[in-house]
Amino acid sequence: TYIVPALYTFGIIQIFVSLQLENIMKNRQVIILTAAGLISFLCMAIQGVATDGWIVTILHEKNVSLGSTVKRMGQVVGTLFSYNALILLGKWKVSGYRVFNPFDCLMIFGCFSIVIGLILHCFKKEVHQEEENKSSVIQVFKYLLQFVRKRQLLILVSFLLLRHLGFGFIDAGLNANLIKHGMPKEKITSVETYHIPIDIALGIVVATYMGKVSGLRLGLIGFGFKLVDFIFKFYIIQSFDPKNINRTYLLLFSTGITSIPVEALLGTGLTSFFYKVADKEISSSYVTTLNAFFNLGRMLAISNGYFFLERFSLSNLCLIGGLYSLIVMIVFGILFIKLESKPKESWSLYDTKDQENEHNLHVELP
Repeated sequence: TYIVPALYTFGIIQIFVSLQLENIMKNRQVIILTAAGLISFLCMAIQGVATDGWIVTILHEKNVSLGSTVKRMGQVVGTLFSYNALILLGKWKVSGYRVFNPFDCLMIFGCFSIVIGLILHCFKKEVHQEEENKSSVIQVFKYLLQFVRKRQLLILVSFLLLRHLGFGFIDAGLNANLIKHGMPKEKITSVETYHIPIDIALGIVVATYMGKVSGLRLGLIGFGFKLVDFIFKFYIIQSFDPKNINRTYLLLFSTGITSIPVEALLGTGLTSFFYKVADKEISSSYVTTLNAFFNLGRMLAISNGYFFLERFSLSNLCLIGGLYSLIVMIVFGILFIKLESKPKESWSLYDTKDQENEHNLHVELP
């Protein structure tokens, strides 16, 4: 009901843009490109809501961490093919003709989406089941308003939005500075590509042993790794020598020691926690809302980083960002210790008055 139409729509848009991209760029048709991007993101969000709902309602609670890991693996593989592959294969030429370009990338993904949609449509029929307590759209929005009323959810959302702000300067400035000083972007991308299999493997290991450590605590450990990664990358920028590119390349490859655990611990830990505390009444919307704040915090930090890098020196920004991140880790570390002891019922958005009213409706009079 949700995924198949989203796949068809996404595929058609990608094919349309691939055929018109040259004309769109030549005539600077920003509105068309923006509209295509917004609809594409909407299609992906629809699929995200559906898969979030599956993980919460189908899997046993002890396996939701594996579900979140598999979903993140899909995002990592998608980045590999849509970004890394495009840059690495973009230089591949045969008889002076570039074999792989953005037009081909969009066409391939468009056709792939339609083919997957057809397979699901033809061979996997959805079984509709009657739900006794199916919430209306208005009721879902009513529940989501509880995000601003519950103290523990406000603390969690605040961390998701603020956690990355101090790191945004390095995330925005590292690659830009290295490319500016002469390091080929293909070399930088190849390092990121080598990290992906290790990232996936470590994510699976973390998810397997998640029962022993809470998701919030794993998230804090991952945040600590991010702080070390921040310092290491700042050192790479400061010590960059254009005459010794191979040394910088080796240092970038070594960042896997600090950067890979960040996603495996911070990403897997927090998203697994989302699934475990999700309100079953609106499970998919609950998790998707928290995931949206998680991604928004990262994008906000990078945008903020680019903005300030144009106005201030990277050294000063990194000093401020490092101190800010250290304060965030200490403050939210203390708060998370308290949140861990909260029972799962306290995370519910389902109003207790509504529960009492619903219970009273089902009470049989003598």
